Amino acid sequence: MARLALGLTAIFVFLLAITMILADPFEGPAAPVTRAPTAEVTLGPSVTTTSAVANLTTTPGPPRAPELGPRTSRPSPGCGRPIVTGPAIWPVTVGRIERETRLFVPERYQPAIATPLVLNFHGSGRTALEQETYSGLADIAEREGFLLATPQGSGSPSGWEIPGVFNDQGGDDVEFAVALIDSLATSHCVDLNRVYATGMSNGAEMASLLACRRPDLIAAIAPVAGAIFDGCTAGAVSVMAFHGTFDTLVPFSGAAGDVASWARLVGCTAQIVVERVGTDVEVRSYLGCPEGVAVVLVVSEGGGHQWPGTLTPSGGVGPVSDEIGATELMWTFFRAHRLS
Repeated sequence: MARLALGLTAIFVFLLAITMILADPFEGPAAPVTRAPTAEVTLGPSVTTTSAVANLTTTPGPPRAPELGPRTSRPSPGCGRPIVTGPAIWPVTVGRIERETRLFVPERYQPAIATPLVLNFHGSGRTALEQETYSGLADIAEREGFLLATPQGSGSPSGWEIPGVFNDQGGDDVEFAVALIDSLATSHCVDLNRVYATGMSNGAEMASLLACRRPDLIAAIAPVAGAIFDGCTAGAVSVMAFHGTFDTLVPFSGAAGDVASWARLVGCTAQIVVERVGTDVEVRSYLGCPEGVAVVLVVSEGGGHQWPGTLTPSGGVGPVSDEIGATELMWTFFRAHRLS
């Protein structure tokens, strides 16, 4: 636990140094992923910094991130409608097919206050319930007060269909995700400037491609053990990706190359700053990004195809990093970004 707290504090200090400070107004194993061969990618010049973690005193609880961008909400049409809090199954019909999502509404939700929404996509062959448990995001949603939507994939094995990338079943899950956001925004008080996405493995790639193809809807993403940016529309979506160097299902080199490609697309330079935050964890942040945009790769050296810090490692494959908690870090990152 001490190592986890140390790692969390170091990453927060690092993020604090590269962002503007503004107050927050709202207080079985996964199936292998087949991907095209990836050319070796040069990440460009880097600057290695020495962490001052040893000189810091840690305090209980997760770090708080500063807010970036204008402190304005964009309330959705659903604001003002009464909603029952707690877990529920939320149906959405797309193309005459009804799909289900595990929806969690925190106790502190207020129908008149625009609330952040986080989409949480499971990996190939997994379920929404498994992903909700594996990620631990429901606990954070209850504590922090955001809406959490964990959709169920389609097909067999259950996964995510993206035309031109993964399209074995002939579906379009980007269309489904957009319909889900629209449905929740119509029935709940969603802050349309603060819609985020994360996921594991194939779900991480789904989150990536949602940002890639609909950057007008998504403020930031946090793909875990999978990132792919293919056929992207130019947009300024911030990314905090997590990946282990011993991932045997989605090779680290491919994910790192995709993150580098996204950094170029959004306008960052090729230069990165590297912050060591623990024995086996480093944070690679791209420099020169547009104001309010950040592209970060959190590397777990020796980590497998896993969600760092998870309490249920059976949800992935290989070693789990215990120096960081991806769930806490991604929410800290999300809080710092919004659509402008």
